[in-house]
Amino acid sequence: APDTVLLADGLYTGEGNRDIHVWGKEITILSESGDPYGCVIDCGGSSSSWHAGFVLDAGETPSTVLKGVSIQGAYNAGGSAIFCNETSPTITDCVFYANSTDGVGGAMDLTNSSPTITNCVFTTNYSPSYGGAVSCSYSTPEFVYCAFISNTSDYGGGAVYAHGGAPEFNACYFIANRSLWAGGVDCQEGCSAVLTACSFFMNVATYSAGGLRASNSSPTISNCTFVADSCGYGAAGVLSASLASPTLYATVIAFGEVGAGFACEAPLGSHSLTCCIIYGNAGGDWVDCISGLDGTDGNLHQDPLFCDLAGFSPNFENCSPCVAENNTCGVRIGSGVAGCGCGEATEPTTWGNIKAMYR
Repeated sequence: APDTVLLADGLYTGEGNRDIHVWGKEITILSESGDPYGCVIDCGGSSSSWHAGFVLDAGETPSTVLKGVSIQGAYNAGGSAIFCNETSPTITDCVFYANSTDGVGGAMDLTNSSPTITNCVFTTNYSPSYGGAVSCSYSTPEFVYCAFISNTSDYGGGAVYAHGGAPEFNACYFIANRSLWAGGVDCQEGCSAVLTACSFFMNVATYSAGGLRASNSSPTISNCTFVADSCGYGAAGVLSASLASPTLYATVIAFGEVGAGFACEAPLGSHSLTCCIIYGNAGGDWVDCISGLDGTDGNLHQDPLFCDLAGFSPNFENCSPCVAENNTCGVRIGSGVAGCGCGEATEPTTWGNIKAMYR
């Protein structure tokens, strides 16, 4: 059986937290309580003093496990908290906070790797290039029940940048991430990302897309929700660019604050939208390259009737067209579930009013 290293709860600081190599061992590293907020590894790194977290580049398998710890303050050339190269570790119940890099992947850099990352939080991480929280190159990671909150990159993928590969995101949240290009997720050059039941709120980009950009790639987006994302020059929700071929199924794009819900950039590829709701976006809904698709293939232009946008919930009223019984596709649309009675939604159609309460 794999060996176990039990970390007592507390704050770990100092030079000793630099470049922790696991050397391919089948080992489980976990906190005493299982609470990542009680067991914190503070790397104390900076641009002038690089201190990294874990380096996994010796063929680690799923039997190499990191569980229940926080890694913060790491600074390195790339993937400051976690660097993976040709490995497939298991990372569970961890928090990655305020990590930065001189390269890609403020918290995590994955190259030719396939880790399983479950119930983790990535917040306030930064990259001056790509992947404010995570950069994936030719990798097939699986992210399950993870949250990406307030991460920033200066060029692409405020939360996640994926170049090639086929990363999977299941029931993940992307909230208030920012970048020049693609505030939430940036899929590039042959990337076949799969996003299922994911929720995007208030992600911001200057160009391309607030939520997700597909460029020469073919992501599959199913039962996802994009709400109140913004992009000055592009799409609030999803952009298809440079021969991309995104597939959207049973997905909601609503109340985008700046930009159309869905848009395309030349050279045009192809796109498929089935059983989708696009509604209330400031720059238009069924416009641009998807003009005329409203009312076809089960697509709708109706208010999703969200229950509690102020609480960043994708759940909707029982009367919502997102309920399977209320749409012609007979499927649940979006990442939420029926969560309140008809007419019980708080500010169901005016996201601007909801935001004003917190300013």
